[in-house]
Amino acid sequence: MSLEETRLLGLAKTGHIKLGYDGSISVYHFGWKRWFVKKPDQHPKSGRYRFRFGEKRITIYRNRLVWILFHLKPIPDGYVVDHRDTNNQNDDPSNLQLQSLSASHKQGYKIVEDKILSSLKRWFSFMGVNGREPTEPEEMTWIAEGF
Repeated sequence: MSLEETRLLGLAKTGHIKLGYDGSISVYHFGWKRWFVKKPDQHPKSGRYRFRFGEKRITIYRNRLVWILFHLKPIPDGYVVDHRDTNNQNDDPSNLQLQSLSASHKQGYKIVEDKILSSLKRWFSFMGVNGREPTEPEEMTWIAEGF
């Protein structure tokens, strides 16, 4: 758990940070004595929602923050907060689970393996019905639509 996550856990325990229903968070500013709403931005490649905190703009992904705010305890070392339904934008607390890093990697490989097998099944199905390899662009997109 990073220092910023530890600081946020302390704010959560004292009630100075709240999770909104729309995926935003509200943070109490002690100097100005008022609440500020922070909206997450999306990572350009993974699409995961994230928040930036502090002067150095430290990134904390929303699934980790939701887990910390919901359970009010730190994420143990060697564990990650994973999505049960594999949708990395569904950060509902009931969809998040604490998982060891090795189990998370195995789950990720299984998902990719299933997509590859599905694509191969469509390829061989096409070959069996048509007796040839797909050559037209629409045929290729139909086979690769799992990716």
